Amino acid sequence: MRPTRFRGRKIYEKKYPCVYWPKHPMSWNDGVVPIHRVVAYEKYGNLDGMNVHHLDEDIWNWSPENLLLMKHEVHKQLHAGTFPEQRQCAQCGDAIVVRSAKRQKRDKIYCSLTCSNTARHAVQWPNVALVKSMVDLVGYSATGRDIGVSDNAVRSFLHRELA
Repeated sequence: MRPTRFRGRKIYEKKYPCVYWPKHPMSWNDGVVPIHRVVAYEKYGNLDGMNVHHLDEDIWNWSPENLLLMKHEVHKQLHAGTFPEQRQCAQCGDAIVVRSAKRQKRDKIYCSLTCSNTARHAVQWPNVALVKSMVDLVGYSATGRDIGVSDNAVRSFLHRELA
């Protein structure tokens, strides 16, 4: 259940939970001030030109540990999903900077197509002569099952290696 009072003042629901506090330095023209800005003002002091971000993105959680002060442009990027995020390539370990979560896949784990292809084709193929003799003996499907690939992968492997 949401609280109805903050420090003895009635909570009004606008875009954010607010209280009527006309003498507070952060109050708007109508005398109302968002509660998270009251708490951030007490934690950080002057908030001029800064946005207050809720780390857990719950506007009803105005505990000081949940509030972070940031510039407007950075806050806008954070909510738009364009805030750069750094990860490591799963294949080579190089750094990957994911610029926009909306434009690129969130689960991007490879730095390049080469690393992606190398990781996807991680099958340890036996030598060509052994694969050819297995195909002659039991066929493409059974050979593929034994190696852990499809019958078409076996055909492609032999075509590529014997060409």
